Amino acid sequence: MHIKLRKFIASILAFVLSISVVGFKEISKIYAYESNKSEIDRIVLTNNELTTYKGLDIAKHQYDMTKMNEKERDLYNILLEKEYERQESSLDKQGVSKEEFINELKMILGNDYLVKQDSMIKYKAKGKKKATRLISVGALGSALNIVITATLIATGVGSIGELVKKLGKQGAKKWVKKHLSSKIVSVLTRVGAKTLGKWIGSFVVSIIDTYLDPGTFLAKKFDSVDIVPNSGYIELW
Repeated sequence: MHIKLRKFIASILAFVLSISVVGFKEISKIYAYESNKSEIDRIVLTNNELTTYKGLDIAKHQYDMTKMNEKERDLYNILLEKEYERQESSLDKQGVSKEEFINELKMILGNDYLVKQDSMIKYKAKGKKKATRLISVGALGSALNIVITATLIATGVGSIGELVKKLGKQGAKKWVKKHLSSKIVSVLTRVGAKTLGKWIGSFVVSIIDTYLDPGTFLAKKFDSVDIVPNSGYIELW
């Protein structure tokens, strides 16, 4: 009798433990989602900001602040600030200041990213030719984040996540292909990597699954098909 009772109690304990493990896993999922949601909320425009700046198209000025009105400049500065916040941890590790980071983004987006032949970093690739480093994946990714967000705001949407909610995944894919492709190729052209634009059709639609950092995701995609794949830089002959 005592043996049966012990077996019964053991089975009950095992059952309770299994429920606890499942419950813990579910709580972990919820916590992970909430943490992720908090990060998204931190780096995208608030509802009030979106209402204020909805419909503004700063891209039409080629990101030249001298051609923007006060409201457009405010929006551009907010996007630059939020992009810094997005990359702050990584930048701190690299010793890159906020001012340096934002100034570089302004140069890239404002057509002032002048890559001089004598200042390019050249090194031996696997063959006899030398590859040229045009821009880091991090810098390109941040520039693309600005372009992506600015384009979304111009049409009244604050983030990739909101776009998917509004149009569904298939609709969002069509939207980004139509509205973002040429703008992303334009950035590639500014940094001397126009030839990578041939990949835009297959790459751009994949950003709908990367809410937090779509620009860096794209930059890594371009890095995977350049002369020296996955090196952390965009490199061409």
